[in-house]
Amino acid sequence: NTFKAISDVLLYPNPAAENIIVSLKNNIREPSAETKNSRVKFIASVIVYDKFGTIRKVQRFGGLQQFVTLNISGLQPGVYFIEISDGINKVKEPLSVK
Repeated sequence: NTFKAISDVLLYPNPAAENIIVSLKNNIREPSAETKNSRVKFIASVIVYDKFGTIRKVQRFGGLQQFVTLNISGLQPGVYFIEISDGINKVKEPLSVK
């Protein structure tokens, strides 16, 4: 059996209070034929949405980042969604802020 990741992104710690690390899991497995062209290949931007879909934070990155640190200390406690994009493909992950 080969390891199958549910998402291409690691988000930790989760729950978090001050900083989170967003990291791509590209080195864990080879993409399947159906996901090969839809995977996030690097991190160009991270957008934080609240549970109502309102954008609460946007951070853009240069280069071919495989992991980034995001300061979330200005967010109120609650559930948010983190959208990670390479400019073409994107994935959303839940985040709990404490």
